Amino acid sequence: MFRVPSRICLIFVAGIGLSLTNYAQNIHFSNMTENLYILNPSSITRIENLTFLINYRNQWPGTSSYNTYSGTFLYHSEQLRSTAGILIMRDTQGNSIINLTSLGILYGYQARIARTWFLSGGIFASYNLYNTNFNNLVFENGQIPPTISDNNRQYFDFASGLELSYRDNARYGFSISRLGSFQPAFNNLPGIQFNLSYQGKYVISKGYREITKIIEPLFNIAVLRSSNEILYGSRVNIGGIVGGLYLRQNIMFEMDAFIILLGTHIGNLSFYYCYDINLSGADSRFSKLAAHEVTFLYDMQYKRKRIKKRAIKCPKI
Repeated sequence: MFRVPSRICLIFVAGIGLSLTNYAQNIHFSNMTENLYILNPSSITRIENLTFLINYRNQWPGTSSYNTYSGTFLYHSEQLRSTAGILIMRDTQGNSIINLTSLGILYGYQARIARTWFLSGGIFASYNLYNTNFNNLVFENGQIPPTISDNNRQYFDFASGLELSYRDNARYGFSISRLGSFQPAFNNLPGIQFNLSYQGKYVISKGYREITKIIEPLFNIAVLRSSNEILYGSRVNIGGIVGGLYLRQNIMFEMDAFIILLGTHIGNLSFYYCYDINLSGADSRFSKLAAHEVTFLYDMQYKRKRIKKRAIKCPKI
């Protein structure tokens, strides 16, 4: 059971009662380099093999259970210049008081528009199950707020995007997500979301035996009708060891979080860990706590079948 002080419960439950459609709130990740495809599906065209990606995020640890789990399988076809995949996501808030389960499909296509320039387009469609269970709330001091009936909803959501890339050095993306907001049941939502992103990749290596250094700057902005979010920073990869620093804020320069990223590459497996330090300054027992995020990525580099060349025997004369 989820137990918090009654005053916080009153605010929490009243907020849900007023919004009524809070089930469509955004789910965001701090490691945007590996998870950008959730906002811009065209970014999946970067992979070249079979790829499995698992992500876990724990928001406000120590208070209650605010967890997000996601698993993605992507497959790239070089002949079709296409990438397709399946995404499964589960988001639980307050020890399963609010639950969201999503099953989605992704598709991306990449075309060469110049010698070193490429243009990718992608779409993402998901089927979502939302439900609440307010029976899990336990109020202290015997204070019980007005009863709010549970919600059980099913809805579709969509996203679409473009990405212009110059080799692997720079990628410029634009996408529109939350297109499901046009549904009649979403009248109280902020509306669709517009996303702009930039990702760079600069390789520094002066000699054959020198350790390769890769710098990967990132900038992403998400804008809704009533809110916005900017994430920017960079990470450095030195011989397979990755470290990065990022900031998350809004366009009014109000800081939200300082993000520390650590990671490593072991063969085909990549591991990343993000720690969010809250900078919002809000006077709340929740907002002063951090967040943990873990990402596992497995790139299955399969070997293509090659035609064996055999010697042709000369006929006997």
